[in-house]
Amino acid sequence: MIAEFRLKGFAPLLLSLPPLDADRYFAWFTRAGLDKASILSWLGDVQHIFRWHEAYDREVRAVAVDEHCALVDIRSAFLAKPDYRTLICQDGIHPNREGHRLINAVLLDAAPMRPA
Repeated sequence: MIAEFRLKGFAPLLLSLPPLDADRYFAWFTRAGLDKASILSWLGDVQHIFRWHEAYDREVRAVAVDEHCALVDIRSAFLAKPDYRTLICQDGIHPNREGHRLINAVLLDAAPMRPA
């Protein structure tokens, strides 16, 4: 996909992933009655969700390096907050309004200045 964008004259920009709240995410997707014990027997522990998500973020970063793409580090901006979970929706995975404001600020900070 990156090569296709470059062929069309675009400069790909990758974003790291905002972290998730594994406990809230687990509660959210099991809220309709999924068997939590069975899922945990497969996962090992709820924090495995966070570690898996974090591994996916590392892959995004590796692609940025391998493909010589710019990367905007959204994840670090969230994790730098005293409690990043206040920036995540009730579902535990999507940024809420304040989380989106943070993403916007990070993107604006990373944007190159353009002549007026």
